[in-house]
Amino acid sequence: MVGEKLTTGTWITWDELNPSMTYYFRVIATGSGAYSDSEWSNIKSELTQAIRLIVPTNFDALGASPTATSVDLTWDAVAGQSYEIQYSLAGAKSPDWKSKIVHCDHNGNVTATLDTLNANTKYNFRIRAMNEVGMVSDWVSQATDGAIVSATTKKAEGSAPTKLGKPKTPKKGETGAATSNSVTVNWTHVDGATFYIITYKIPSGVKGVRATTLSEVFKPESDVSVGSLLTYKIEGLKQGTSYKVSIVAISDGGVATKAVSVNAKTTKVAGATKLAVEKGAKPSISAVKLQWKAAPAAAGYMIEVWEPAKAKGAEPKLIRVIEPPEITGTKYEVTGLMAQTKYTFRVVGITSDGIETNVVSKVISTAKYPAVTHIQLVAPRTDASITLTWGLPKYNSTFTAAIDPVTHYEVYLVNKDKTETSLGFTEGTDRNIMVTLPSTGKYTVYIRAIEMVDGVILNKSLGAKIAVKAV
Repeated sequence: MVGEKLTTGTWITWDELNPSMTYYFRVIATGSGAYSDSEWSNIKSELTQAIRLIVPTNFDALGASPTATSVDLTWDAVAGQSYEIQYSLAGAKSPDWKSKIVHCDHNGNVTATLDTLNANTKYNFRIRAMNEVGMVSDWVSQATDGAIVSATTKKAEGSAPTKLGKPKTPKKGETGAATSNSVTVNWTHVDGATFYIITYKIPSGVKGVRATTLSEVFKPESDVSVGSLLTYKIEGLKQGTSYKVSIVAISDGGVATKAVSVNAKTTKVAGATKLAVEKGAKPSISAVKLQWKAAPAAAGYMIEVWEPAKAKGAEPKLIRVIEPPEITGTKYEVTGLMAQTKYTFRVVGITSDGIETNVVSKVISTAKYPAVTHIQLVAPRTDASITLTWGLPKYNSTFTAAIDPVTHYEVYLVNKDKTETSLGFTEGTDRNIMVTLPSTGKYTVYIRAIEMVDGVILNKSLGAKIAVKAV
């Protein structure tokens, strides 16, 4: 029992009461600091039906027959109570429930009509009670016989059969026009088709990178007669490229069993040529100087830098795009690259209208990071550990001791599956280390120079190796 002391004319509200329960309330008058001799008032009250939650019963879809867009649902309703009805496509793994709120202002059976459904579609339904303070009951999704409440809408009148006819390609001479970034495809209108799905692939232009598949929807005007020529323009394409466009008809009754294919090609825009390393320069361990012959219509250039695939079955990776106005003229130095790595460089001209020209590409390798020299085994120990020493890396014209970037050296093993096991690091000025091998026996130990900043390896040399034996 809960009690509250009030002054005359004061209202009180109790929160967090349980739904569907009856509560009793009584009032007694009090004097100053003590109860009076009056009796408890004879007040009995229970929550109103607007507050109480009665779980819906006899929920079913056995009312009037469904139409193409609606289903009637029935259940035993309670006066003053609201209900939330939800519906979703039957068979969906992750149902997308949509809601409708219904309020009952009378006793007896109440019917709700859902009238925004799709034709020839099976839906599942569920219902729960609601009240004016936001409380809800459990969901009810079964009829009195225990079956899931579901219903299928009728086919729309005049809808096309599931097996639509295949669209036809136009006669010779009726092919669409093409520009450097668009093509126009034509086909004949099919009886019953309400719209068409147009699918095509945009090639990457990079070996090993899959094409991107795109789809667009075209809906013809309602007064277009069967057999009429339909035209659709696809934009945002690559210049000088052939496309195979697939067109499939769709109706209220289903999808055509076959699609029609139309071949189209964008016009070519002359691009840059003769992409190469700048004359007189050599790739360094981290940069490549590029030069190319100008594209006739280019107002500027864009450079794409692609990194080779790092694993079998993987795709090359686009790691950088350099755009105008950063690039001026027909020369540019790409920096921040990894040593001894093959990169694909692609130069694309951009016209004053924003059209991309033909692409010129070239694979160029950065210089090798200098390897360490003169590895020596100082002395094996009896606990499978060894001490190694080595000489400075051998520098060349693109890598001098004056700009030595080596910060560390790493000693490691190469396993049978080509993975590596690190045995330890040293600072760049230290060229000797004692490491412990996994066990006694014969090993090939590798040492490489590393450029590391804040724990991140920016570059590393090829590994120089030595055969050792741990005892």
